[in-house]
Amino acid sequence: MSQIKKKHIWSKTIWQIFLMFIEIAVIVGGLTWGSGLLWEFESGLDVLERIGLFYGFYQILTYMILSNLNDIKADEFLALKNTASIALKACEYNDEVWKGIAKGKIDKQLDNGVFNDMLVRKNYGVLKQCIDTNSVQNIEYMIIWAEHCAEESQLLWRFSFLLRLVK
Repeated sequence: MSQIKKKHIWSKTIWQIFLMFIEIAVIVGGLTWGSGLLWEFESGLDVLERIGLFYGFYQILTYMILSNLNDIKADEFLALKNTASIALKACEYNDEVWKGIAKGKIDKQLDNGVFNDMLVRKNYGVLKQCIDTNSVQNIEYMIIWAEHCAEESQLLWRFSFLLRLVK
């Protein structure tokens, strides 16, 4: 690994740790300070207890919110992957019935009642074009990409709110 890459990785890691600590300090510090306005601190131990309490509350809330968002994103990509897999087999066998089934699934996902991410919606449109042109190779690439995105979304729980915005 070259020196530039090592420096880049090192500085990026330090930056991410710094951002995480800033987020925690601002949120937990703000909540602790705000609680001090409502209920006076009686001792230094009282301050530490509130910091611990608010930090635990912040971690639980962060985990609940981010894990649900990650599951939603993974579900979107897995649905795209499954539809693309059906479309792939339909195109490989040139089966018009299964092409119709795949297009029906795509139309259902593109309905306004389904809350898919814009990138996922765009890929459903591309998948429909691939079915029309019988583009097996592009569908295979889409399956690989959707699978990668679904796996990646399962790893995002480790990032805080601020790190998600920066990445």
